[in-house]
Order: sequence, then C-alpha cells, then structure tokens
Amino acid sequence: MQLNSIFLKKIEELKNRKLLFMPPTKKFLLETQHRIMKTITSGNKNFNILAGASACATAIKIQHALEY
Repeated sequence: MQLNSIFLKKIEELKNRKLLFMPPTKKFLLETQHRIMKTITSGNKNFNILAGASACATAIKIQHALEY
C-alpha cells in the first residue's frame, strides 16, 4: 500500500533527524510532536526541528488513515 510506504519514509526521516527514538506507535508519535512543538514555541527555529514537525504531523495523519 502506498500510504504505508509514505508512513515508513516519514518515520525514517524523524529517526534520521534524531527526533524519534522509540517505536512509531501513536502514543510515541504524539509525544514526539508535543516535544517538537514545545521546542519551537520556546524560540528554536532550527530547520531540522521545523522539518521534523512537518514529518511528524504527516506521519500521525497517515497512521490515522491506515487505521481506517
């Protein structure tokens, strides 16, 4: 399925950016997103963090779609 391959690419991107250290479960992805957004709101506008926020949001949306 194409969605699954996109999901895996986003998970790999998060791991390569050193933002995801746990299995890509819904709980850990939401925790990762929370941590990333907290970093951004504290003033860190590093490109790696901003790109990670996008990848994490996409992974969460795709994971949700795959559940249905």
